[in-house]
Amino acid sequence: EFRRVLFRSRLIPLIRYVSTELLATPSSTVSDILVRCSEEPGMQLPFTDTRNVTWFCFYIIHHASAIKRRNLVTALVQQGIRVFGDAQGWQELVGPALPVSPAVDYNTALGALYRSISVNVNITSCQMKTAVNQRVFDIPAAGGFVISDDQQDLSRLFTPEEETVTYQSPEELREKAAFYAGHQSARMKIVASAAVRIRAEYTYRHRIREISRTLFSG
Repeated sequence: EFRRVLFRSRLIPLIRYVSTELLATPSSTVSDILVRCSEEPGMQLPFTDTRNVTWFCFYIIHHASAIKRRNLVTALVQQGIRVFGDAQGWQELVGPALPVSPAVDYNTALGALYRSISVNVNITSCQMKTAVNQRVFDIPAAGGFVISDDQQDLSRLFTPEEETVTYQSPEELREKAAFYAGHQSARMKIVASAAVRIRAEYTYRHRIREISRTLFSG
């Protein structure tokens, strides 16, 4: 929230500029972009203390992630995408025509929901440069199909097009969502392959063993 920083209205162009640059070059950091644009007129931060600079960087990441979600969800509105959770927040972001369903309990209802949806869409927050979030594991493990943004680490964890499907733009997401929505056998083949990989390598038990080996190997 703006309350966390020494907000001034002249920060708005800087917020928009840095967010756009962050989305265009995901490998960059907010700090790197701020340094690059610091010589531009009107693009200087009015504070230098660590607390406010840190909160400002966090806000930029949040803002860029919101833009990313808006662009991708908007691309699927005509195909009937449905989102869950904060109805007011989603509709302010995308528009009042967006269907929003109530939030679902992670422990009791989320697995069944993933299975009931033909194409689940995963959008990773901008704070995760190369890493993946929990959904790329949860959805196939629950028996659901997911299309995810093309995070670098995803191809290290799963075999592309055999165990995972990715997109790099709103247009590619729209095309792939339409294709897989109409091809159940293709979806389920990928889901089955991903689920086998997850059970074999990516359960919490595997992660605990890996952490233990790393901590105590020396």
